[in-house]
Amino acid sequence: MAPIRACEQCRSAKAKCDLIRPTCGRCSQRNLTCSGPAESGFLFLAENEVAQRNSMLARRPRSLGQGQIVATSSSSQTAEDPQPYGVPTEGSRKLYYWLNDTALAEVPGPLKRDTETRAVERFFLDWTLNPTNDGVTPGYMHGLPLLYASAAPGSVLWHAVRAVAFADLKDYDRGSFSLKARENYGGALTRMRSIAEDSRKLAEDRILAALLLIDNFEAIYLSRLEPLGAHKNAIAHALDVRGEEQFYDRSRFELWRIATLRLQAMQIIQREEPDDRQLAWISKLNTSLPDMHICADVMRMVILCAAARKLVESGAAVGVEEAVQLADTMQELIASMEVWTVELAGVWRPQDIGSGRIAGSGANVALPLWPGLPVLRYNDLWLAYKWNFHVASQIVLRESLVETLEYSAQLQQYLEPDPRIQEQVDAVVRLSADIVASLPPLLGLVHEPSHRGILREAQGKMAGRFFAVCALRVIERSSFASLEQKETATGVLRWLDEVHGLA
Repeated sequence: MAPIRACEQCRSAKAKCDLIRPTCGRCSQRNLTCSGPAESGFLFLAENEVAQRNSMLARRPRSLGQGQIVATSSSSQTAEDPQPYGVPTEGSRKLYYWLNDTALAEVPGPLKRDTETRAVERFFLDWTLNPTNDGVTPGYMHGLPLLYASAAPGSVLWHAVRAVAFADLKDYDRGSFSLKARENYGGALTRMRSIAEDSRKLAEDRILAALLLIDNFEAIYLSRLEPLGAHKNAIAHALDVRGEEQFYDRSRFELWRIATLRLQAMQIIQREEPDDRQLAWISKLNTSLPDMHICADVMRMVILCAAARKLVESGAAVGVEEAVQLADTMQELIASMEVWTVELAGVWRPQDIGSGRIAGSGANVALPLWPGLPVLRYNDLWLAYKWNFHVASQIVLRESLVETLEYSAQLQQYLEPDPRIQEQVDAVVRLSADIVASLPPLLGLVHEPSHRGILREAQGKMAGRFFAVCALRVIERSSFASLEQKETATGVLRWLDEVHGLA
């Protein structure tokens, strides 16, 4: 038999009962004495597994995306002051953005108090991407919910997840979540230091995932002055400890892939050489897959950019032949990448959707606009990130080529400007324009016409904003990007700081 759950008053009025006990919301609003359901209303067939499972799920906290993820509540949750019933708060509007004020006024009290659990749930929505495009893109940190479920309270991953989750709600509850974010960030760093010398611990997926999250936290919420560099050695060491075994397990390989891209981003911006272990690992990749081809391309660009920096810093100690050979090698790589990228089709090609679909920032902070400029949207955020990463690396490579050509001309005492230099300058402007055009979708500021102008918070909003940081830093530091492009990059980075910074 089906269980009868409505209270007597709601059943008599043929109204929907919200099932809150001991007094439902309708009876509370009408100052009625709520009788609760009839005694038989709690009876169900013991052998009905579906009813049993639904009954259990209804009585425990759940995440929105992963039913098995339940955050451990801290003592601060129970001490939080409940909001007056029937008055929606700004925090409620953020946490339940899909509901109107009428529905928000009926949010049960216990759910209003359990903000830490819901902050963690929201974190997985904003910071993970599921695999899409029939396997063309593998997703981003989509295995993190399972890792978090197995993490003990007080562990490094437990603290790292909660630091990022609470930072996203920094203005909620009179700013107390900003303090909670910093406390958990400090807890994550403390726990990481305590296991830094334990090779067995460092090889765990949970530790590498936590390290990546700490890096995310610093880049987005702490406005790190030297982005993408503070944890370079720690990430490299963790990958080294994990060894060859990480290539033969899908979940472990996906973490290797994300960490390697992070390492390459640090190296391309700072033009530092990769180590021999990185080169050996890249040689294992199946470069017939565009995702893996990009990873291999970027590694070659890292090597050449580091060589160019070393060449220029060496002074007259390097011969002309070596400088000419390096410039030729750079040009050969650029030519091969141009041929390869032209052949790419399908989901790897962005769509020009026009600037009319930028929905605005959703915050009281002015966002730099793109008046009259195109807006490029890729099939998903991961594709946009990988392609922008490839393009940003090309910008660094082409500027390194210009340095090499100028240095070679100086050694040979050529007075006439090399026409190849202007070609690279023009290419940098064109590539920077492609990155700028892709920013609105990456930042989560583009809506579909069917949404009637309402900005939908799609999965991975914060991941997309983090993805934009590396390319923006490259444009901001570029010698040849246009003034407008550099100002846009600086403006967006400032906007991210104003919207998300904990300072």
